[in-house]
Amino acid sequence: MRKLTMAEEAHIDNLSIMNFNKFYKVFENGNDFACLEENLFYEWLIDKIKEIKNDPLTMQVGTPIFRSRIISEEHLGNEQKGINLNNFAGYNDDESREPPLGMSKNGRCNICGTSYFYGADNEYTALCEVRPAILDYISLAKFEVSDQIKIADISKLEDTKYNYFCKVLKDIFRSKASEFDITYKISQYISEMIRKYGFDGIKYQSSLSAGNNFVIFNSTKDNLKFINSEIVCLSGIEYSFNSLCRKKEIESHNKNKVSVEKSKKYLIELSRGYKGEK
Repeated sequence: MRKLTMAEEAHIDNLSIMNFNKFYKVFENGNDFACLEENLFYEWLIDKIKEIKNDPLTMQVGTPIFRSRIISEEHLGNEQKGINLNNFAGYNDDESREPPLGMSKNGRCNICGTSYFYGADNEYTALCEVRPAILDYISLAKFEVSDQIKIADISKLEDTKYNYFCKVLKDIFRSKASEFDITYKISQYISEMIRKYGFDGIKYQSSLSAGNNFVIFNSTKDNLKFINSEIVCLSGIEYSFNSLCRKKEIESHNKNKVSVEKSKKYLIELSRGYKGEK
């Protein structure tokens, strides 16, 4: 295949932008979804899903997946939910999984009421994804794949011709959005397309770390085994800012971090206070 000229590349880029804008408008207006089938981005998306289906990412038995949940104050010391302050264990198996059907909010890949399992390929990414505040206590759960799971991996998707479409697709899944944002409507629509093509889930890049996230459409105790959970405290945040006019990084003066012992002590005091103990 010959290399495209700069004029041809520019034409394809302009065509790509125009078609994705039309695709976006359909979700913005909330109607006429039938016209998507004549859209270049939609056609490209179908081709890519079929291409990935021929060589899916297979998560082998024993692959670890991490999932976090911020601990509610009313759950502190609630051993029925698994919270044990003697060994600082987090939520139990049931409480560490996705919400029950009908209880979930709009998510990146699920509509309101439909529950999917969201996890990450490392502990740090899983903790970042719940966006905790200083001295928030988080239950960090470890799961392991116990039956092969076939994943549509869009984190490494490439296309030399339609590079813009690749970039847009990755950004749709990693960009920050609210549950009512149009971006969520689009990622939910694409996730449903991928699910209907027989995939068990999706792998996509995290916007909060160098790691990757997973969404599993039909997680069960048969294909995802709960291993354990622990209580983690956010001890500090280190922001990094670049000045665009001075072309330098802004110096940080916030070097204070909460120690492990202080985190433990505050957690115990918080638990006692909520229970009305002295």
